[in-house]
Amino acid sequence: MNHPADSEHLKGFQPSIRTITEAFQLPTDFFERLGEEDDWSLVIKLHALLETTLGWYLDGYLKPYGLDWLIGKMDLSGGRINKIEVALQTGGLDGSQAKFIRAVSKIRNRLVHNIRHVRFDLKDYISNLPASEKHEFSSDILAINITDNWTEDERVQLRASVINAPRAAVFWNTVYVVSFVTVYRRMTELNREHEVLKREHDLKQRLGIVTGQ
Repeated sequence: MNHPADSEHLKGFQPSIRTITEAFQLPTDFFERLGEEDDWSLVIKLHALLETTLGWYLDGYLKPYGLDWLIGKMDLSGGRINKIEVALQTGGLDGSQAKFIRAVSKIRNRLVHNIRHVRFDLKDYISNLPASEKHEFSSDILAINITDNWTEDERVQLRASVINAPRAAVFWNTVYVVSFVTVYRRMTELNREHEVLKREHDLKQRLGIVTGQ
C-alpha cells in the first residue's frame, strides 16, 4: 500500500478531494499534509473527516424531507439512530465501509480523551493486541478491500500487510470511503433533479393535452 500521502496516488481521487476541501473549507493541501502527522493526530483527523463527511451526506439526503435537524442529535455509531446506520439505510455506505469506520472510531475513542496518548504509535498498538483482536482489526480495516473471490492465503497476506503498515491502510481506506460518500451524495442530488424535471415534463404534457382539447 502506498505511504500516506502519496500525491501521485491522490490524483485518482482529485474530484472528490476538491469537493470535500471546498465543502468543509479545508486547506487545499489538507490530504497531502496528513501524511506528515504523528499517529495520534492522524487517527483523530481521519475520524473527524469520516464523521464530517457522513454528516454532510446526511444533510443533503435528509434536508428535502425536513429531517436534517436529526443529524445534530445523532452519534456516529452509538444509540438507536446513528449516522452510520442511517447512511447504511439510505445507500450512502455499505456494510464493509461501516465496519471500517467503526474500527477507526474504536481507536479514536481510545485516544481522544487522554493527552497521555499523544505519543501513540499505531503499529505498536496493533502489534500488541491479542491475536483475536488483531485479526478483528485487520479484517475490519480491510473489509472494503477483500471480496468473496479472494483465497484464504491472499486474505492472510493482506491482513499481515495491514499489521505491518496500518497507517497506510487506515489513510487510503479513509480516502476511499469519503470519496465514495461524496460521489453518492452527488448521485442523490442528480437523481432528485431528474425526478423534478420528469414531473415538470409530465405536468406540461398533461396540461398540453387538456388545453388542446
